[in-house]
Amino acid sequence: MASQANATTPTPQEKRLLQSAMALAGERGWHGFTLVQAAEQAAIPLAQARVLCPFKPVLMGWLEAMADSRALSNPASGTVREKLFEQLMARLDVFQDYRPGVVAALRVTPLDPALAITGLVSGLGSLRWLADRAGLDRRGLLGLVRLQALGMAWMMTLRTWERDKGPDMAQTMKTLDEGLERLERRGFLKAAQPIAEPAEPGVPDHLIITGGAASSPKGQDGDDSWPDELPPDL
Repeated sequence: MASQANATTPTPQEKRLLQSAMALAGERGWHGFTLVQAAEQAAIPLAQARVLCPFKPVLMGWLEAMADSRALSNPASGTVREKLFEQLMARLDVFQDYRPGVVAALRVTPLDPALAITGLVSGLGSLRWLADRAGLDRRGLLGLVRLQALGMAWMMTLRTWERDKGPDMAQTMKTLDEGLERLERRGFLKAAQPIAEPAEPGVPDHLIITGGAASSPKGQDGDDSWPDELPPDL
């Protein structure tokens, strides 16, 4: 999916323009309409529409922001897998509201570099937020691998959704569930663990050095192996 990075949810007027554009995209294809036509159909002055949406990927940015807002506001509980399932299906609920236009965009994305690149950037950003909320361990190189694996499961789900014309999205839900189950079985949905504090923290600096002299922490056996004073500067 394509979008501007860090796009915000659309205003009511922007949503009107989005609805008009998605309807035209569904009728004529993604490249078969202009933003001028979408603005005119939505009864938005062209000069204002030009400011709101200078190019088409902005439309997808609004849609992605709406989908993220729905997913992150949706209650989620259970395992990492269960939380991801609920959140990703919440995103698809938003896409479903604009289905004809979204499908039109998906079909041209492989041949549209701008749409593909912006879609990759925004898609990874969305997955990071959803993964963190679900409690997925994203730390280190393995965390990056886990996120990429999740991205592959999401793309497979989108392909199924594109073909799934059922109002209940049963086939889509099945694909997503099976994909997440496969990731969980192979260890790609490891839950993040809190970073443990040291069992025996070191002595605080203010107890070691006071007034230029070092105090002498003693072991349980009374041994004092620390110098009474700091060595002079060399």
